[in-house]
Amino acid sequence: MDDIKNKKPINNKKMSNSKKKAYRKRKAKKSRINYKLKMWIISIIIILGILTLGTALLGGMLFKIDFIEVNGQSIYSREEIIESSGIKSGENLFLCNLSLAEKKIDSANPFIDNVKIKRKIPNKIIIQADGAEAGFAFRNQDNNIFIVSKRNKIIEQTEDIPENVLEIRGAELESYNIGDRIVYKNQAIKNIVDEIIEVTMEDNLTIDKIDITDITGISFRYDHRIKVFLGMPDDFDYKIATAKEILENKINEQERGKLDVSSIKNGGKSVFSPDYMID
Repeated sequence: MDDIKNKKPINNKKMSNSKKKAYRKRKAKKSRINYKLKMWIISIIIILGILTLGTALLGGMLFKIDFIEVNGQSIYSREEIIESSGIKSGENLFLCNLSLAEKKIDSANPFIDNVKIKRKIPNKIIIQADGAEAGFAFRNQDNNIFIVSKRNKIIEQTEDIPENVLEIRGAELESYNIGDRIVYKNQAIKNIVDEIIEVTMEDNLTIDKIDITDITGISFRYDHRIKVFLGMPDDFDYKIATAKEILENKINEQERGKLDVSSIKNGGKSVFSPDYMID
């Protein structure tokens, strides 16, 4: 009881003043931080604005296209290629859409098969436009012949199939529009064609026609004189390797006919039948 009596009373007024001072101090500190943050944000915005304006001004003055160079072998003139690109002298080097320009050149010029465009600082555009090389021939339902490049672009319609062009019989395309990239109606047919081409190329076997009109009687023609029957779309590696051995070592170079290797994988024999009416 004596201890309680001896304790001094708490000065509530003094405590209240101390809290007010601490609060005002925290508030002042927070205000300073907020002020610095706002000034920092404003400074960044001003700097970005200056940089953007400077870039626009410098781009307009320093990076105008003055020269357009065209490289590559094609049937089109430099002027035709530049005009089809849509790129014009005087426009900004960095604002022109190179990807779009490449697509424009490709679609407007069927005999151009590969286009690459690049910038060269400070004022030059370089267009590399390579001419299309005929690789394949397809026939539509009306038996019209369409020549397709080695990069699968339809480049022209012709009356005859050129020399060194591989004819693909029995494969239908989605469209036969000049300038389009080919799309097979049947993906399975495309896979068969691709595999035969790949295997014959690996075996260094020169062929000039693939016929998949009958999916169970697939064939290809060798050297315009030997029709090789592969039969069903299986075991192409083995069948074509066997055909290569027979064609190069067992059949005279002047002979024409039909070589059947369709059943050799199942124990059958390869059979060559002379026929001088091979188409």
